[in-house]
Amino acid sequence: MKREDIEKAAAIYTAQSEDSDYAEVRDVKQAFVSGANWRIKSVWHDASERPKDRNAQCLVEVKSGGSSFFLLSQFYHSGGFSFMYGINKIQPKRWAYIEDLLPNKEIKSIENEKDNV
Repeated sequence: MKREDIEKAAAIYTAQSEDSDYAEVRDVKQAFVSGANWRIKSVWHDASERPKDRNAQCLVEVKSGGSSFFLLSQFYHSGGFSFMYGINKIQPKRWAYIEDLLPNKEIKSIENEKDNV
């Protein structure tokens, strides 16, 4: 999700508050953007932090030379991500549980219920 997408969603969200004054709308929009940015950043863990949930599927951002790319991997009980076996030059940069990157189905269900009221 790009910053422009977040700003657009915030504008749509705040447009629904027609009875509010400008300062309120501005504050709500800023809170919306801040919350979206927090959500995006909160799922990522530094490479120095090890997953608590062993064998969970993770998306790992790795660095090799001057490039970064992502790998799907598991974290082994022995203390390393599965992609690292036999590879020396690739260093993990950050990682996230796949489950944390997916939309929360429970929240989606609540939103659908609100729309049907």
